[in-house]
Amino acid sequence: MGVDSATNVYVKKLVKEELERLGGASNSSADVRSGSLFYHVRFHIENDSNIETRFDLTRTELDNRVLERYRNYQPVVVGGRTIGIDQIERIEVFETPYPSSQFEPMSKALARSVPHDCFSGEPDVRNITDEVITTPSFTVIPQKTDAIELLCERFDIVAKQLRKRREQRPTLDVGDEYDVQDLMHALLRIFFDDVRPEEWAPSYAGKSTRMDFLLPTEQAVIEVKKTRQGLGAKELGTELIEDIVRYKTHPSCKQLICFVYDPESRVANPRGIESDLSRSEGDFSVKVIIAP
Repeated sequence: MGVDSATNVYVKKLVKEELERLGGASNSSADVRSGSLFYHVRFHIENDSNIETRFDLTRTELDNRVLERYRNYQPVVVGGRTIGIDQIERIEVFETPYPSSQFEPMSKALARSVPHDCFSGEPDVRNITDEVITTPSFTVIPQKTDAIELLCERFDIVAKQLRKRREQRPTLDVGDEYDVQDLMHALLRIFFDDVRPEEWAPSYAGKSTRMDFLLPTEQAVIEVKKTRQGLGAKELGTELIEDIVRYKTHPSCKQLICFVYDPESRVANPRGIESDLSRSEGDFSVKVIIAP
């Protein structure tokens, strides 16, 4: 059956409108894709000339896989490699309106090897590092003993950083327990106004000793130890038990923090010792921290 001219015109009109509608939808999808942002992260690793990179992250992936883990002292995984936060010297974050598949051929290679200006040949690249990266930290209220845990957990990173002086200048190398005490004393002064070293502690088993640090305002005592040959897990446990018994009777001690610096990992099960000896009994509490 033939189609009259009026029907033919009407059909053509419907087809044209449908094609325009589909074309508009296609353009709209293209606009969404072109409006997407891509994030590229470079991890500068201690004692490693190569730079670990992650390309084409979404903002959600950037937040969850990199930024949140960095802020919470958790390791990040790049290309199957797990990188501890203490290994990371610097992080850079870049934002582009197009994926890395559209980069110039050399850009990816430069991103993995050149310390600076790796994306200088790319248009529309924005370095947003200062906007999204903050130094990992706890929310610390000055003059609160929460700050002591922060110092203990970050102590090893500080000790390692002190060795990296410009022009080979002399520095403090934390080699024995006295060095640990000196560095901890300096760090405590950041948060506490009244830090009293070497106050006398009550006698135990007929023997009197000096406590390492007393914070009278906070009614807290800090005992500092460093593992060494002859002070392994067994000996350490014995010393800590004696400290706990001794300070439990001290009138100015309501909280005992025992910090054990173990850079050579001589303690095989540090979390076990922490769990076994940390406790709260009435108004007296004990917190054992073994780091790193």
